[in-house]
Amino acid sequence: KHYDIHIGDYTDGFDVSQLKAKTRIGRYSDSHPTVIIQNAEHPKNTLSTNALFYHPAFGFTEGYELDRVELEIGNDVYIGQNAMILYPTKRIGDGALIAAGSVVIEDVPPYAIVGGYPARVLRYRFSKEKIAELLKSRWWEASLEQLEPIKDQFMRPLEGDKIR
Repeated sequence: KHYDIHIGDYTDGFDVSQLKAKTRIGRYSDSHPTVIIQNAEHPKNTLSTNALFYHPAFGFTEGYELDRVELEIGNDVYIGQNAMILYPTKRIGDGALIAAGSVVIEDVPPYAIVGGYPARVLRYRFSKEKIAELLKSRWWEASLEQLEPIKDQFMRPLEGDKIR
């Protein structure tokens, strides 16, 4: 609460001590513990880039605070090992998958699979029609009791004939 960090129900793997203020993470998301998330950029043309000198409490840089964006990581997102989510990224869309070792420096669309340095969309998990249907359903907002009748759908591929 003090740092204005929100982590949704059933989300796992995010190290709260490593998260920065103004971070929002949705429900059912998962992250490898080695993921680095930064929502501010240190100046590169000053005597030091160490964050210590830009913290108002120490008085080295009166009146100057690092520009910090509000980062929103959607629902049902997976972020792989050693991935980095860096400033100025503001949004990781619902259902997105971030490949291990990727460096994300821009917003990620819903249900995109991104990878690389810098990360680019490699493909989408589903067709545009299926993505629109999933986003409209907002299934992640349902309670576990509401999801109980459709629990068998979580073990069936939504497209194609096998889980990939």
